[in-house]
Amino acid sequence: MDGDFDYLQFWCSIVDFFEKPPGREARCRVDKLLEWWTRKVFRRNHRGELSSAVKDNMSVNVLARQREQRDDALFDST
Repeated sequence: MDGDFDYLQFWCSIVDFFEKPPGREARCRVDKLLEWWTRKVFRRNHRGELSSAVKDNMSVNVLARQREQRDDALFDST
């Protein structure tokens, strides 16, 4: 907290805006905004030109698999 500004609440509001839009129209607007942002930041998407093996070993996919394995192990241990 910095004076009267709560940074944690601000961050949570931003995350909720993108992850919990209220309804189909809001979800559509959020999806369009994220598509626009991705085009502006990363320009052209070359993912379609990559082989399946390359896609499987991209860091985002590797991290997703690791998270899934941890979640499965945690679930199995309870």
